[in-house]
Amino acid sequence: MREATQALQNGELVCIFPEGQMTRIGQMLPFRRGMERIMKGVDVPIIPVNLDGVWGSIFSFAGGRFSVETAAASSLSSARHVR
Repeated sequence: MREATQALQNGELVCIFPEGQMTRIGQMLPFRRGMERIMKGVDVPIIPVNLDGVWGSIFSFAGGRFSVETAAASSLSSARHVR
């Protein structure tokens, strides 16, 4: 987390998943406190991003296991930044 904070302070882009892990149920999980810890004392924009259509892809746990046989179209969307 310190490395992510330092990267932000250096003007670098940092991408995190605030849930802290991939879902095993196909729905968004509660956010964990890691993002708050990374952002504490750092004044940079936060850009919320949504990855949709990932459930059933090689990145999901559909069927009770990680799979490399299935592929699904996914989409990426974002909102205006938040300070």
